[in-house]
Amino acid sequence: MIPVLAAAIVLLLLVSLANQEGFDDVPDQPQVFFPDSYKQLAKAISIAEGYGIAGDIPTLANNPGDLILPNWKGSKLGGQGISVLDADTLESPLYPNGGWFKLLRQIQFIAEGHSHVYNLDMTIQDMAAEWTRTQVDNWATNVANALGVTPETTLQDLIG
Repeated sequence: MIPVLAAAIVLLLLVSLANQEGFDDVPDQPQVFFPDSYKQLAKAISIAEGYGIAGDIPTLANNPGDLILPNWKGSKLGGQGISVLDADTLESPLYPNGGWFKLLRQIQFIAEGHSHVYNLDMTIQDMAAEWTRTQVDNWATNVANALGVTPETTLQDLIG
């Protein structure tokens, strides 16, 4: 029984979260608990991406971060190839292929200092320049407004 459990854990650790252009590969380790600060940032990002708006690609794709997974074998939507993920909730992001789970894991990766793209000294404005290729200033303003801060607020202040 123990070898089977160990093998299952190793397999889970080997699964990796590919990422949107400019993102790091993030391992898909099951994470049952994400701090509220991660969830607040994830919700703000989802607002900036248009998640929850009927007919918008992030909503149709169950992908609140509008993430593009380069090695994604599943369905994709739109000209950019937004990955279609499993439906999950911000309150229960327990599915490794769930949209909220993928977004929260990316935020966790950043917070833990593992990202090659983002760091905690970056501002929301700096993050926007890497996260999105279109409407960078609007994205930063929307994220900041959703959090009740300014675009000059650092990620350290938000999730550090």
